[in-house]
Amino acid sequence: MNYDDPDLLDRLAAEYVFGSLPSRVRRRFERLRQRLPAAEEAVLDWERRLIPLSASVPSERPPARIWDAIDQRTGGAARRSSAGSWRSLWPVWGFAFGIVATLGVIRLFPDAMPIEAIVQDRGTLPQSYVGVLTDAQNNAVLLASSTRYGRLLSIKRLRPVQVPSGRVAVLWALPRDGAPFAVGIVPMAE
Repeated sequence: MNYDDPDLLDRLAAEYVFGSLPSRVRRRFERLRQRLPAAEEAVLDWERRLIPLSASVPSERPPARIWDAIDQRTGGAARRSSAGSWRSLWPVWGFAFGIVATLGVIRLFPDAMPIEAIVQDRGTLPQSYVGVLTDAQNNAVLLASSTRYGRLLSIKRLRPVQVPSGRVAVLWALPRDGAPFAVGIVPMAE
C-alpha cells in the first residue's frame, strides 16, 4: 500500500477510530502509527473531531428490566443464586471502570493535562527532551520537545523557514546506529 497517500491514511484512521478495521489490519495500522507521524496525526485528527459528539449525547440509565433480560439470556440468574447478588458489586465495578477510563483518556489524549498544570501543581517540570535546531549562522530555527516517555513531539517554529511552494518541511531523526526516519511535519504557521 502507498501510505504516502493522505486519502488512504485518512480512511484507515477513520476506520481505526470507529473500530471497524478487521483485527489483522488494526494491528498493522497500530504499527504504522508508531513509524509514520502522518498516520498518528490522522488518528488524532479523527479523535478530535469525534470527541464533541460524545459530549452531546446525554447519558441514560437503562431500565432494570433490560438488565434482567440480559442476565436471563446469559445465564446470570443461575450464577447469581450461588454467588450472591451481582448488584452488590456495582461500586467495585464502577470504581474499576473509572480507573480504566481515566487511564484510557490520559493515554489517548496526553494533552488533556497540560504541562503548565503539572508545573503549577508540582513546582517542577516533568522529565523532558528538548532540542533546538539552528541554521547555518547558528540562529535557533526550530524547537522540538517531548516529555520523557511521551508519544507526542511538539515542534515550534522560532524563525521563518523557507519552503518551496507545494512542499512541506519534514523533521528527520538521524540515529547513530540506525536508518534515518521522519519524525513529523514542521508547522508553517504559528
